[in-house]
Amino acid sequence: MSHHFSLSVIDAQQWRRWKAIRLAALAEAPYAFGSTYEEALTFTNEDWQSHFNRGPYLIAQQEQSDVGVVRLAPGDEPHVWWLYSLWVAPVARGTGLVEQLLAMAEEIARRNGAAELRLDVARGSVRALAAYRRNGYAALSSSEGSEDHEEIVMQKDLYATSST
Repeated sequence: MSHHFSLSVIDAQQWRRWKAIRLAALAEAPYAFGSTYEEALTFTNEDWQSHFNRGPYLIAQQEQSDVGVVRLAPGDEPHVWWLYSLWVAPVARGTGLVEQLLAMAEEIARRNGAAELRLDVARGSVRALAAYRRNGYAALSSSEGSEDHEEIVMQKDLYATSST
């Protein structure tokens, strides 16, 4: 099977795509997110559309199916942007899609003045932690969370030179 993905930034006009992939992510990997499938089901159409006020969404498509997503948003500190809601469908895991999504997100953040990208990841998301480390993210701190959903804040300097 080919591992060709088409990555694009979607806008509020395509909120139904965001809703569908977010619900799929919450159903498939509830341990990975701070919100739940049940909570998301209560959102109105306006709630889904309002998410686009917070920053760009990148969606990966393969053979006309959405198989990956990540959201970007500027942080409170100058030159710091945040990654949210990264998810890759099981059918696309192990294909390099995470690297493609992160690379595109990092480029968009740089073009918008970011020097650093941060994210929260659930401590129990072993595969996600490994993927972020592989892509140059390092643990910054542990953040507060519920006992069963402790998160680690990770960061990447977008202008650091690689030592490899």
